[in-house]
Amino acid sequence: MVFDTVKLGEVAATGGICPCSGWWACVEAGQVVTCRFDRGQRMPPAVLRTRRNLWQWLTGQPPRLEIRTVWTLAAYDEQLTLPMQFDALAA
Repeated sequence: MVFDTVKLGEVAATGGICPCSGWWACVEAGQVVTCRFDRGQRMPPAVLRTRRNLWQWLTGQPPRLEIRTVWTLAAYDEQLTLPMQFDALAA
């Protein structure tokens, strides 16, 4: 773990390399998305829940949308809960 060089609040965009293992969060379309990523992993797009469109309904695909985003380091691996401000953003 690299606590002294990567602070909580560090950001990494979709497609970039994760600078620190831990829990990352983003807020897109009023949804808070949290995921755990390992250091060195390529940052993926956020997956949002959406209403099922006709094509998804016909093909049986789940209602979801992938969107490029900027992830924010919310917690190190040792922390079990996310800081309160991410929960407040969804309200």
